[in-house]
Amino acid sequence: MFETTALFAAILVPIYLYLSVNVIRSRVKHQVALGDGNHQPVKQAIRAHGNFIEYVPFFLILLALLESMNAPHLLVLALGVLFVLGRCFHAYSLCFSE
Repeated sequence: MFETTALFAAILVPIYLYLSVNVIRSRVKHQVALGDGNHQPVKQAIRAHGNFIEYVPFFLILLALLESMNAPHLLVLALGVLFVLGRCFHAYSLCFSE
């Protein structure tokens, strides 16, 4: 019933894992165990990860609700693609900008 939502959840998992590993690498590089140690790259990695985990579950719930209401499949796909692209651009801009 929620094949499209499951597809986008599966697509988003590797992005989440990448962001998680990015936070770990940044903490190790700057020797920060807790918080951000007032290092801008650590702050950016934490926010990219945090923003992702704050928005993705809410989006997937809304996408599943839309899909359960028999919305046009093309609409559900388009919203999913736009969301994934937006998450990728957001993560890239936070992780790779100085």
